[in-house]
Amino acid sequence: MKKAKVTSDSYLHVTMEVTASTTARRYPQFIVSDREAPVQDYLDQGNTVIMQIFRNWPSYVELQICEHRPWDVNNQCPFFQFLERMNNNKAIALASIDEASELTGADVLTRFDLFMSSKRAYLLMNRKLYGCVDLPATGVPKGDVTVTFGDVLYHSGADAVVGYSKNYLQYDTERRFDNLGFSSNIPAPQWDHERIPCVAASAIDIHR
Repeated sequence: MKKAKVTSDSYLHVTMEVTASTTARRYPQFIVSDREAPVQDYLDQGNTVIMQIFRNWPSYVELQICEHRPWDVNNQCPFFQFLERMNNNKAIALASIDEASELTGADVLTRFDLFMSSKRAYLLMNRKLYGCVDLPATGVPKGDVTVTFGDVLYHSGADAVVGYSKNYLQYDTERRFDNLGFSSNIPAPQWDHERIPCVAASAIDIHR
């Protein structure tokens, strides 16, 4: 398996295009981990970062930090939410970016680009600047890492879907991926730090 690399002085770029309409029970994600595949079996032995778009309208994009702990649909890792700035579990501000739900659809490919070092992560949606977070000192994988692309579906009979999904996909999932890839040892993306400043994860309540 070809591995990527996370360092302190360069960036790992992970990209995908995906039909990204979501609920709290079905959503796409990608996983960067210092564990070998299948990574979910070994998350409690290492450090992992998960990027996913989550929940019904309005959905939001989050970066989860799994520090030597498992991940499951009902036991997700502490996370940073890009749209809302949180303090003590309360939203105190909104970033000057589009709602993720405005960029997604059941028949629309949405592009996600994550640029990640061991210290900082930048996210773009549809090639537009979306968010930046200064990562915590612990819990972030470093060195050689695996990159995994996935699609989550669980307890779909209880999922709050409507229209076509309710009629034809209540118990199934349908998602299209394209242009999956990653590159290591590249520079940070060009960024407008005045409009979208980097937020320290340590200063945010990143627990669900």
